[in-house]
Amino acid sequence: MRRFVKLQQLARNNSAINTWEAILQYFDGEAEKSRRRKAKRRTSWLSSTSFLYRSYLHAEIHYRRIN
Repeated sequence: MRRFVKLQQLARNNSAINTWEAILQYFDGEAEKSRRRKAKRRTSWLSSTSFLYRSYLHAEIHYRRIN
């Protein structure tokens, strides 16, 4: 709903020709935001898995040293 209101405001501020440009720019911005969010999520997932794997290897080395 908020998105629609924002678009209406953009339409009011611009002429008919610029309205489409404004709408396209707005949705482009939204897509960019979601892309960034997804990228963040992906990197955090990678770093956590690599951390787990490293800690597992570390434990493995210690275990082998004891036995």
